[in-house]
Amino acid sequence: MLDLTQKSVIFFDMDGLLLDTENLYYETRRQILNKYGYSYTQKHHARYIGKGFTDTICRLKKFVGDEKLGKQVFTESMELFQTAIENEKLPLKQGALQLLTMLNEKGKSCYLTSSSSKEIIMQALQKT
Repeated sequence: MLDLTQKSVIFFDMDGLLLDTENLYYETRRQILNKYGYSYTQKHHARYIGKGFTDTICRLKKFVGDEKLGKQVFTESMELFQTAIENEKLPLKQGALQLLTMLNEKGKSCYLTSSSSKEIIMQALQKT
């Protein structure tokens, strides 16, 4: 069992720890890249995890070999991602709700960290 008696503040990363955003990022990016004729696998996606949007755009430009198309792929995949969030297709990770409830009951202050934009963070939190 996790001993939190000496901790008063706890930080959580949103993407992949509390919310299952990584699968959604993968799926939306895969769909858009397939639309443009590119194959995108979990192995490709592993290189993007936790890198932030600026790095993701650079990697997509290199992946497709075209600056304009790389930006377009990013934009379209983010629009698809946001639509999925709006449609409440962003699940909590197993045990997240129980852990946060227990920490709240014990009077612990919990904070969220993320390399996602503030807009994505707020949208994800409101929907979940």
